[in-house]
Amino acid sequence: MNENGHGVDSVTGKLENMNIVIIGNGVAGNSALSAIREINQQVKITMISRENVSFYSPCIFHKYLSGEKKRDELFLKSLDEYSREKVNLILGKEVINLDPECKEIILMDNESIHFDKLILATGGDPVLPPIKGLNKKNVFTFKTLEDADNLFFHRAKKAVIVGSGPIGVEAAIALKKRGSEVYIIEILDRIMPRLFDGRASTILKNILEKHGIKVLTREKVLEIFGRDQAESVITDQREISCDTVIMATGVRPNVELARKAGLQVGKFGGIKVDEYMQTSVKDIYACGDCVESKDIVTGEETLSLLWHNAKRQGKVAGYNSVGLRKRYIGSFNAVVIDIFDMCAVSLGKAVIDTQGESNYDVIEKTNDSNYYKLVIKEGRVVGAQFLLKNGNIGSPGLLFSLITRKDKIECIKKEMYNKKLLFIRPWRSKIYKYLGEII
Repeated sequence: MNENGHGVDSVTGKLENMNIVIIGNGVAGNSALSAIREINQQVKITMISRENVSFYSPCIFHKYLSGEKKRDELFLKSLDEYSREKVNLILGKEVINLDPECKEIILMDNESIHFDKLILATGGDPVLPPIKGLNKKNVFTFKTLEDADNLFFHRAKKAVIVGSGPIGVEAAIALKKRGSEVYIIEILDRIMPRLFDGRASTILKNILEKHGIKVLTREKVLEIFGRDQAESVITDQREISCDTVIMATGVRPNVELARKAGLQVGKFGGIKVDEYMQTSVKDIYACGDCVESKDIVTGEETLSLLWHNAKRQGKVAGYNSVGLRKRYIGSFNAVVIDIFDMCAVSLGKAVIDTQGESNYDVIEKTNDSNYYKLVIKEGRVVGAQFLLKNGNIGSPGLLFSLITRKDKIECIKKEMYNKKLLFIRPWRSKIYKYLGEII
């Protein structure tokens, strides 16, 4: 049954002559495709991607770069699977224009395709700050499979990573495992500043440095120097010789097509959507890294460029495109990253400004080599940071559920002050269980 009380059959019977176009072949686009095929096997689906490869996971690029995974293991779908799903797959072509009124898209070779429903899953693009020398050889990003291939075959001897988010840190670890000398440069006062604050970030920095990665914070890159290729990085404090530079300075939503077509874009730069993932134009949906959505914890609009959110958004967009009403309840920050022998976890509103946001309370504890911090507002846990030594990356799943349900802290207070806290039986619920939920 759908949310209006109608059965699935009643919303699928009129779709046989409909053409749904999905722009994007990542997790959001493929989740939308799966949702559509779950409801209807006959509706026509065209999927278009500017890349010329099938669906892959960028989440394990670092393992490919380090040699721990083979290239074939990156792929989540074969070309034969698209055929079995009865999809008209167009690879290696970019959509350059969208006409919402005529319901038509134009490809780079001026081919036009009509749609009845359109799902924009255009993803995000790397943010490149205005640094002199970005166009030199041996300066890389780490967003697409092509980027990963370029880095894998480059064989860096001495690399500088600009930016210390998860992508930058994972790239640094991968290169270190391959024997490269590695520097991380971060303009702010700590690494992974959106996910971890002072104490946790310092612990992670010390682990990286213990394993031979040099971490420089409060340092600004001014120029990538070299005649034709990168030979050094010049900051406001030093010059570092290198043969490789990786720009890991963030990702922004790819909204150029939507903006040109007049779709509404939010204040953070993502396509605005409602709770059904419909844009400001009827019959056009959007999902994944290109959208701006509501944060499930704070209720505020946000960009949440994370795999699990894109997957759920894609499902909701797909269902609604074929008439099965489903709501997207909101995005949630949940990041897990392996830093050598430490599992680092950031959940919900994990980082707060203690001066600007005085209505928050914090519980912070260590236990052996483990660390945790809970962020509390009005008696409810709204965020958490964990560092688990040799930890199970799936461990804090129960707390994930606690935060999203907005339960009161009293129900777990006794366990919080127990020395064994989050590292024993009551908390061993797998987080993947929650990240894998669709609706």
